[in-house]
Amino acid sequence: QYLKQLQTDYLKTNKAGTNGFFYSAVSGDLGVQIRLNNLDSIRIQKKSKDPVFLVIDNGKVSYENGSELIGKSTSHKIRVLAEKYNDAAFAVIGPAAENYTRFGSIAVSTSEQLRKKNKLMRFAGRGGMGTVMRDKNLYAIVIRGDKTNKFDVGNVKDMNLEMARGERTSKYRDYGTMFGNILSMEMLRANVHNNFSRGSDERTEKLYMENLLNEGYEINSLACQGCGIRCWKTIKDEQGKLKGKVDFEPGALLGLNLGIYNLDQIMTLVRIVDEMGMDAITAGVSIGYLLEEENRFGDFEYIRKTLIEIGKGKHPLKEGVFRYSAGDSYKAMHVKGIEFAAYSGNLNPGNAFAIGGPHMTMDTYSRAWYTKAENTVNEWIDNVIVRGVNTVLYDFNGMCKFSKINFGDVTELFERVYGEKITTQELKDTALNVYKQIRNLDQQLGFTQEDDVIPERCFEDLNLGLKHFLTKDFFTEFKKGVYDRGFALK
Repeated sequence: QYLKQLQTDYLKTNKAGTNGFFYSAVSGDLGVQIRLNNLDSIRIQKKSKDPVFLVIDNGKVSYENGSELIGKSTSHKIRVLAEKYNDAAFAVIGPAAENYTRFGSIAVSTSEQLRKKNKLMRFAGRGGMGTVMRDKNLYAIVIRGDKTNKFDVGNVKDMNLEMARGERTSKYRDYGTMFGNILSMEMLRANVHNNFSRGSDERTEKLYMENLLNEGYEINSLACQGCGIRCWKTIKDEQGKLKGKVDFEPGALLGLNLGIYNLDQIMTLVRIVDEMGMDAITAGVSIGYLLEEENRFGDFEYIRKTLIEIGKGKHPLKEGVFRYSAGDSYKAMHVKGIEFAAYSGNLNPGNAFAIGGPHMTMDTYSRAWYTKAENTVNEWIDNVIVRGVNTVLYDFNGMCKFSKINFGDVTELFERVYGEKITTQELKDTALNVYKQIRNLDQQLGFTQEDDVIPERCFEDLNLGLKHFLTKDFFTEFKKGVYDRGFALK
């Protein structure tokens, strides 16, 4: 019902011709504070005449003058607000959103950041959510709840122990997303190098965790509030100075994808993206396209300056690769205007059917990665319709995808919270239903079957470590099969 109301309201107000329905997931402490206010969601409508920030404080709502936040970096905004509001969580935009960079993100505070006064934030990056806030003249959100207002879901010790110590999450605990994925994907020759044009490079070894430790870097593990996986990997140099936190998407797309294999340089680029508040995925893919056009892979200083210019709204790449490339269907790595995450599109034709961008709503960890996968057309049709959209379920429940929690546990928690039984199949059917509704909304906003495509480069045999299967003929047959199962656009 909520989605249908959004659809009705959006179609009435969509005068700018914007296509698409989008969401972005973020960790940090914001969700906890929202719940401590007895709220499940916040809906912000219309636009403020002047710069403001929203305060929700134990059920009391107000808008405050946000003039002093203008122009400050994301971490600086949070620091200013934290001095005024103790025990709160904060969501802020950065200079990129202020300057209408299309992929401005929302930075969310973490308990680690507030406690130690560092810059370790989390981000709702995808889709330009921060720029939407800027368009409403909303520069920040402050939320503080009642700590006693907690919901008892019963004993979750066994579930938490499985996440914190079980085999399913061991890679993230031991290596984090950055070092775990780069290592395993390089062995498959499936990393993204030089704007997704090849899958491996011998220089990648410089970024393996063991080699960095041998060089004198200190790599530590941190976690989101209450999580035992501890997948954050922070970097300190030989002098013990904190360089920041690195995750796979920023590390790969601002590193390998740009021909950069020096960790200090990668961390500098990550800091620029974080402080200016822009999506690291879009930034990395967009600059990758520029570097291929100009044959400048590995030119760190050029990349650094370009990132800053994008954040200031002074470089045409602020529009993202879809608009900048002016219809380049070969090396502009996006689907429906949303740039690829750091996974080879040559191994996932399902990206063509993503409703919120690849990696968000069409399972990136596809059967292409599994040794028993045959990668037939029928297998991939099932992969999209049955398995792909299940990724949405994690976001429905506010759960980290890295937790690898099974849906049986979700049904148990559902019953504890709502007092009603639900089956795993009902959960999956719900995800599929929402997926179809959003596809229908996209169609009403102008998307057609011609938009269910992937870049031409994805059909090339890049000599990856898995047998090449994604040809144009394969994709044509696959697409028809998906449509025959009820996913067709007009």
